[in-house]
Amino acid sequence: MSKRGTGVLYVDAEDNFLSSTKYSVQGRNIHHFNNSRISTFKLSNGIVYICDKTNYLFCNSRKSVTKVRWHECPSNNVLWEYNTPKDSYILYLFHSIIRRNDRIYFFEESDNIEKLKELNIENGVVLNELEAIGSEIYDTEKGKTYKLKTVFRTDEKDEHLIYSIVDIEKMSSIQGEIYDERINYVMCSHGIQAFSENKLFFSNIPRSTMDNLRPANFGCFDLNRHEVVSTHDLPESDATDIRQMITLGREVYILTSMNNLYIYEHEL
Repeated sequence: MSKRGTGVLYVDAEDNFLSSTKYSVQGRNIHHFNNSRISTFKLSNGIVYICDKTNYLFCNSRKSVTKVRWHECPSNNVLWEYNTPKDSYILYLFHSIIRRNDRIYFFEESDNIEKLKELNIENGVVLNELEAIGSEIYDTEKGKTYKLKTVFRTDEKDEHLIYSIVDIEKMSSIQGEIYDERINYVMCSHGIQAFSENKLFFSNIPRSTMDNLRPANFGCFDLNRHEVVSTHDLPESDATDIRQMITLGREVYILTSMNNLYIYEHEL
């Protein structure tokens, strides 16, 4: 049985991976594995994220990330360092930092404006940036991120959905607004949005009162047509929220906070 605080942080396509073992409230040992060597070093703050055979990436915080460093193993020497501009920070999401070939991508926010940054992994030089909405839903095969997000405008007493489809390799973005009476509040955290082929499935919290507690609801957004094509209520006995959503082939697996599992079939 593993110790509490132990876990795998990252695994790449060549089976190089990072793991951590907690040794105090603040500190942890980080282990870098490849086919021929294990490197271990102590980390008292920050996190490590992504690696390859000889290097790993360090972030200086778990919340407001303002610095990333590319380290060499096993010497732990810093090869390059990137610091965000003043009053900016890197969005720490599930897929907050993405590596594709010799590039690193992440979303950076300043004054409620989010930008996708592209860095050269060899030297940390910023190659490109794009104003786009950060996302936790990442398609590793197509190199795209997807996001649905509810926007409330108190001055206009209006609420609606915005969607964002970002192609990180082409550094291009498609964004738009959706007004749909079936949609109230879309949860956009990792685990409760999931994609399959050209569809993005999402959790929708319906309008409810103590006298009229409505069941959890999920919907399907077509990534090609850019519209919500369907919504579905879970059984009325499960008037609660969705905790996790996974797609596998033609099936959508939905776990609620009542620990009930529902399986739905959809058309690909």
